[in-house]
Amino acid sequence: MKHFTVELIGTFFFTLALALTTNPMCYGLIFASLIYLGVHISGGYYNPAITVALYLHGKLKRDHVFHLIIAQIIGAVLALCLVHHATESSFMLAVERPHMAMACLGEVLFTFLLCALVLSLCAQKSKELHGIIIGFTMVALGYIGGIFNPAISLANQIVCFSCMSQPLDVHSLIAYFFAPLAGGVIAAITYKYYQD
Repeated sequence: MKHFTVELIGTFFFTLALALTTNPMCYGLIFASLIYLGVHISGGYYNPAITVALYLHGKLKRDHVFHLIIAQIIGAVLALCLVHHATESSFMLAVERPHMAMACLGEVLFTFLLCALVLSLCAQKSKELHGIIIGFTMVALGYIGGIFNPAISLANQIVCFSCMSQPLDVHSLIAYFFAPLAGGVIAAITYKYYQD
Protein backbone atom coordinates (compact mmCIF):
# COMPACT_ATOMS: atom_id res chain seq x y z
CA MET A 1 0.00 0.00 0.00
CA LYS A 2 2.86 2.41 0.75
CA HIS A 3 4.21 1.97 -2.79
CA PHE A 4 0.80 2.91 -4.18
CA THR A 5 0.54 5.95 -1.88
CA VAL A 6 4.01 7.30 -2.68
CA GLU A 7 3.49 6.98 -6.45
CA LEU A 8 0.11 8.70 -6.14
CA ILE A 9 1.53 11.57 -4.07
CA GLY A 10 4.61 11.98 -6.27
CA THR A 11 2.64 12.00 -9.52
CA PHE A 12 0.13 14.39 -7.98
CA PHE A 13 2.75 16.99 -7.08
CA PHE A 14 4.67 16.63 -10.34
CA THR A 15 1.47 17.02 -12.39
CA LEU A 16 0.43 19.98 -10.25
CA ALA A 17 3.78 21.70 -10.83
CA LEU A 18 3.63 20.98 -14.56
CA ALA A 19 0.08 22.33 -14.86
CA LEU A 20 0.72 25.48 -12.85
CA THR A 21 3.94 26.62 -14.48
CA THR A 22 5.52 26.55 -17.91
CA ASN A 23 8.99 26.83 -16.39
CA PRO A 24 10.89 23.54 -17.00
CA MET A 25 13.41 24.41 -14.29
CA CYS A 26 10.61 24.55 -11.73
CA TYR A 27 8.88 21.27 -12.48
CA GLY A 28 12.18 19.53 -13.28
CA LEU A 29 13.52 20.34 -9.82
CA ILE A 30 10.18 19.33 -8.28
CA PHE A 31 10.55 15.99 -10.06
CA ALA A 32 14.09 15.63 -8.69
CA SER A 33 12.91 16.22 -5.13
CA LEU A 34 10.04 13.77 -5.57
CA ILE A 35 12.46 11.07 -6.68
CA TYR A 36 14.33 11.44 -3.38
CA LEU A 37 10.98 11.27 -1.60
CA GLY A 38 10.05 7.92 -3.14
CA VAL A 39 13.15 6.16 -4.45
CA HIS A 40 13.58 3.96 -1.37
CA ILE A 41 9.86 3.16 -1.08
CA SER A 42 8.24 2.81 -4.49
CA GLY A 43 11.18 3.59 -6.74
CA GLY A 44 9.97 7.13 -7.38
CA TYR A 45 8.93 6.58 -11.01
CA TYR A 46 5.74 8.68 -11.31
CA ASN A 47 5.47 7.74 -14.99
CA PRO A 48 3.82 4.66 -16.58
CA ALA A 49 6.35 4.62 -19.43
CA ILE A 50 9.21 4.26 -16.95
CA THR A 51 7.23 1.69 -14.95
CA VAL A 52 6.54 -0.41 -18.07
CA ALA A 53 10.20 -0.19 -19.14
CA LEU A 54 11.35 -1.45 -15.74
CA TYR A 55 8.78 -4.26 -15.82
CA LEU A 56 9.94 -5.41 -19.26
CA HIS A 57 13.50 -5.31 -17.99
CA GLY A 58 12.53 -7.63 -15.13
CA LYS A 59 12.82 -5.06 -12.33
CA LEU A 60 9.13 -5.09 -11.34
CA LYS A 61 6.47 -7.76 -10.85
CA ARG A 62 3.34 -7.72 -13.03
CA ASP A 63 0.82 -7.06 -10.24
CA HIS A 64 3.14 -4.43 -8.78
CA VAL A 65 3.27 -2.63 -12.14
CA PHE A 66 -0.52 -2.49 -12.37
CA HIS A 67 -0.85 -0.93 -8.92
CA LEU A 68 1.88 1.64 -9.61
CA ILE A 69 0.33 2.73 -12.91
CA ILE A 70 -3.15 3.04 -11.36
CA ALA A 71 -1.63 5.17 -8.56
CA GLN A 72 0.15 7.38 -11.10
CA ILE A 73 -3.04 7.95 -13.10
CA ILE A 74 -5.09 8.72 -9.98
CA GLY A 75 -2.44 11.17 -8.77
CA ALA A 76 -2.43 12.97 -12.11
CA VAL A 77 -6.25 13.09 -12.25
CA LEU A 78 -6.46 14.56 -8.74
CA ALA A 79 -3.89 17.22 -9.59
CA LEU A 80 -5.61 18.29 -12.81
CA CYS A 81 -9.01 18.30 -11.09
CA LEU A 82 -7.58 20.62 -8.44
CA VAL A 83 -6.11 22.91 -11.11
CA HIS A 84 -9.42 22.96 -12.99
CA HIS A 85 -11.52 23.83 -9.93
CA ALA A 86 -9.00 26.35 -8.56
CA THR A 87 -8.34 28.22 -11.79
CA GLU A 88 -11.50 27.40 -13.79
CA SER A 89 -9.23 26.42 -16.65
CA SER A 90 -7.72 23.19 -17.86
CA PHE A 91 -4.30 21.88 -18.72
CA MET A 92 -4.73 21.30 -22.44
CA LEU A 93 -2.76 18.75 -24.45
CA ALA A 94 -3.93 19.25 -27.99
CA VAL A 95 -2.17 18.27 -31.18
CA GLU A 96 -3.36 19.15 -34.66
CA ARG A 97 -3.53 16.39 -37.24
CA PRO A 98 -0.81 17.85 -39.53
CA HIS A 99 1.60 17.81 -36.59
CA MET A 100 0.73 14.30 -35.39
CA ALA A 101 3.79 12.59 -36.87
CA MET A 102 6.26 15.03 -35.31
CA ALA A 103 4.48 15.00 -31.96
CA CYS A 104 4.51 11.18 -31.86
CA LEU A 105 8.12 11.01 -32.96
CA GLY A 106 9.19 13.48 -30.30
CA GLU A 107 7.31 11.64 -27.55
CA VAL A 108 8.72 8.26 -28.61
CA LEU A 109 12.32 9.44 -28.94
CA PHE A 110 12.61 11.50 -25.80
CA THR A 111 10.61 9.09 -23.63
CA PHE A 112 12.99 6.43 -24.93
CA LEU A 113 15.90 8.61 -23.74
CA LEU A 114 14.30 9.17 -20.33
CA CYS A 115 13.51 5.47 -19.81
CA ALA A 116 16.93 4.33 -21.02
CA LEU A 117 18.51 6.73 -18.53
CA VAL A 118 16.40 5.36 -15.67
CA LEU A 119 17.24 1.77 -16.64
CA SER A 120 20.93 2.64 -16.66
CA LEU A 121 20.73 4.35 -13.28
CA CYS A 122 18.82 1.42 -11.77
CA ALA A 123 21.77 -0.82 -12.64
CA GLN A 124 23.98 1.28 -10.36
CA LYS A 125 24.18 0.55 -6.64
CA SER A 126 24.44 4.17 -5.54
CA LYS A 127 21.23 6.19 -5.75
CA GLU A 128 22.49 9.52 -4.37
CA LEU A 129 22.57 11.30 -7.72
CA HIS A 130 19.49 9.72 -9.31
CA GLY A 131 17.16 12.60 -8.49
CA ILE A 132 19.56 15.27 -9.72
CA ILE A 133 20.33 13.47 -12.99
CA ILE A 134 16.72 12.62 -13.83
CA GLY A 135 15.45 16.00 -12.63
CA PHE A 136 17.79 17.94 -14.89
CA THR A 137 16.93 15.60 -17.75
CA MET A 138 13.30 16.60 -17.19
CA VAL A 139 14.38 20.25 -17.30
CA ALA A 140 16.04 19.70 -20.68
CA LEU A 141 13.03 17.79 -22.01
CA GLY A 142 10.77 20.59 -20.82
CA TYR A 143 12.66 23.10 -22.94
CA ILE A 144 12.35 20.77 -25.93
CA GLY A 145 8.60 20.52 -25.42
CA GLY A 146 6.37 17.54 -24.76
CA ILE A 147 4.90 15.59 -21.85
CA PHE A 148 6.65 12.19 -21.95
CA ASN A 149 4.26 10.88 -19.29
CA PRO A 150 1.18 8.80 -20.26
CA ALA A 151 -0.46 9.26 -16.83
CA ILE A 152 -0.70 13.02 -17.32
CA SER A 153 -2.04 12.61 -20.85
CA LEU A 154 -4.76 10.18 -19.81
CA ALA A 155 -5.62 12.28 -16.75
CA ASN A 156 -6.01 15.32 -18.97
CA GLN A 157 -8.49 13.45 -21.15
CA ILE A 158 -10.43 12.22 -18.11
CA VAL A 159 -10.67 15.69 -16.55
CA CYS A 160 -11.61 17.41 -19.82
CA PHE A 161 -14.31 14.79 -20.43
CA SER A 162 -15.74 14.67 -16.90
CA CYS A 163 -15.39 18.30 -15.81
CA MET A 164 -15.73 20.17 -19.10
CA SER A 165 -17.82 17.71 -21.15
CA GLN A 166 -15.25 17.76 -23.92
CA PRO A 167 -15.03 14.73 -26.22
CA LEU A 168 -12.00 12.48 -26.08
CA ASP A 169 -9.17 13.77 -28.28
CA VAL A 170 -7.92 10.69 -30.12
CA HIS A 171 -4.97 12.54 -31.66
CA SER A 172 -3.74 13.67 -28.24
CA LEU A 173 -4.15 10.17 -26.82
CA ILE A 174 -2.04 8.71 -29.63
CA ALA A 175 0.67 11.37 -29.35
CA TYR A 176 0.86 11.76 -25.59
CA PHE A 177 -0.33 8.40 -24.23
CA PHE A 178 0.55 5.62 -26.67
CA ALA A 179 3.69 7.21 -28.16
CA PRO A 180 5.52 7.61 -24.81
CA LEU A 181 4.52 4.07 -23.82
CA ALA A 182 6.08 2.90 -27.09
CA GLY A 183 9.21 4.84 -26.18
CA GLY A 184 9.39 3.01 -22.85
CA VAL A 185 8.97 -0.39 -24.52
CA ILE A 186 11.66 0.38 -27.10
CA ALA A 187 14.01 1.55 -24.33
CA ALA A 188 13.57 -1.74 -22.43
CA ILE A 189 14.17 -3.83 -25.56
CA THR A 190 17.19 -1.78 -26.62
CA TYR A 191 18.73 -1.76 -23.15
CA LYS A 192 18.35 -5.54 -22.88
CA TYR A 193 20.00 -5.96 -26.30
CA TYR A 194 23.06 -3.97 -25.25
CA GLN A 195 23.34 -5.86 -21.97
CA ASP A 196 23.37 -9.27 -23.65
